[in-house]
Amino acid sequence: MSQINVNTIGARTGTTISLASGHTLSGITQGITEIDRWALTSNITSNGDITSNLSRVSHTLSGYKGTGMSVSSGIFTFPITGFWQVSMKVNIEASNDPTAELSLNATDDNSSYSKIMSVTAGTRAAAGATYFNIDTAVILDIEDVSTDKIKFATDSMATNSTIYGNSTGEATAFTFIRLADT
Repeated sequence: MSQINVNTIGARTGTTISLASGHTLSGITQGITEIDRWALTSNITSNGDITSNLSRVSHTLSGYKGTGMSVSSGIFTFPITGFWQVSMKVNIEASNDPTAELSLNATDDNSSYSKIMSVTAGTRAAAGATYFNIDTAVILDIEDVSTDKIKFATDSMATNSTIYGNSTGEATAFTFIRLADT
């Protein structure tokens, strides 16, 4: 088994390494190839699926890597398979009633959705408004981009409770990072 002298390759660009049949090269990865962040762009005060008011985050130094996520009527499609970390940063005001909730719902048949992660905030008594800024994340194994999808929904929205949105992602935002092959 022959060894490659790294000093002969150096930091030159355009260098190709060829391996003889039966030899492998290990320890090299592409790193993260997909990162995207979406924002809820307006406030929500009622229960239901979030089907609109979603946009890619836009602020100074914002951007995304790779193809990025796509969304249609609130249903997010992953650009490629793999293990994905999906995070929610939620800014909630629960007013004079117990709760406000934002959930992530997933499907593996592009049809029926199940709640797999949520954030809930609230008070135990009619004590006025209480504000919460909550972060949570889940790892998903996306095996088929045509059927494995997610959407976000609100529930238990008490009177005068609000999930805040804006285009910069400062209020409520969703982050998608592809971690590895499936």
